[in-house]
Amino acid sequence: MHLSVAYILIADEKEAVEINREENSGVMWIPIEELEKYCNEPEILVVYHKLIQQAKNYVANKA
Repeated sequence: MHLSVAYILIADEKEAVEINREENSGVMWIPIEELEKYCNEPEILVVYHKLIQQAKNYVANKA
């Protein structure tokens, strides 16, 4: 069995990312337009694009 979990975080991209080298050394902000550079799994990209759209809708509705 293989389980995948995806989260989307809505944050100010100007905020610094705090890195804990023991837990998350690869964490960084990436531009949405560059997502395909960092993910080479087409089926996961579909999930990410859905999450991004939901986040955009959420932000738009909060305004």
